[in-house]
Amino acid sequence: MLRSAASCASWILTIVCCFNGVLRAADGDAGRKHTLRYKFAEGATLHYVVSNETSIQVQVGATSDVVQHASESGRVLRTVAVNPDGSAALEVMIEYVSLSAGDGAIEWDSRSGEPAPAQFTGIEKTIGTPLMTVTISADGTIVRAQRGNTLADESQLDSPEFDMLPMLPAEPIAIGESWTERFEVGVMTELKLKRPISMQREYTLRSVENGVAEIGVRTSVLTPIEDPREQGQLIQRIQSGSFRLDIAQGQLRERVMKLDNKVVGFEGPHTALRVVGTRQESLGSAEKTAARPGSKSAQ
Repeated sequence: MLRSAASCASWILTIVCCFNGVLRAADGDAGRKHTLRYKFAEGATLHYVVSNETSIQVQVGATSDVVQHASESGRVLRTVAVNPDGSAALEVMIEYVSLSAGDGAIEWDSRSGEPAPAQFTGIEKTIGTPLMTVTISADGTIVRAQRGNTLADESQLDSPEFDMLPMLPAEPIAIGESWTERFEVGVMTELKLKRPISMQREYTLRSVENGVAEIGVRTSVLTPIEDPREQGQLIQRIQSGSFRLDIAQGQLRERVMKLDNKVVGFEGPHTALRVVGTRQESLGSAEKTAARPGSKSAQ
């Protein structure tokens, strides 16, 4: 009996020691600092599938109307040159677009070979040729953008058009820690004057598994806004989501951003605007992004 009790006590002690060891390992991993940086190699090409789904509901009095739009495109980032500080010049190109507007009433896929409907006129000219060249630092900040011979103004770099890569922290960071990115958006006031609005993205390192970091993103408005007309202009800029970064490769694997925002009185009394949307970017391959849906190479 005594030997059995001693054996049991020894077994319990072993389990406790092992459990404490696991806790210490977990605590150590939780406090470990991770250096997150984009890594560019001259001549390297990354292919992303970018999809958007948006539902817009407009209410005027007792009448409510909902319109849905969807799009998918293949975006190519080709590294033209790498600078000593780790930043790089990237050439941006669109391989294809697939568009659906008005709840699917109008659809077009550039890979079909068919001419674009009148509603999408001009889009064909942007496909298959470099759109612009952007210089991006190792933390994802765009420091320069040029379209042809035209250099983008610094104030334009905060627009969604130049949202190529999410921002990474300046210093090594541990799981659970956060960093912020401030940017400015202009809105038109009731007097038709442009008003600058300060906004902020807050990033939090949620986890690191198998060398892949998952980072949460939350967007907020810092400038107080009381006018619903101004709030309506920002409704699609307030998004939340997450992205995954391959730490060793220094590559964005996937980013998913969502929104579900509503503004009452955006066009006067008895009006309301609600926008629900999802944007997803996924790292793929040239064969997959260039193939039409349903083809063998797309599956």
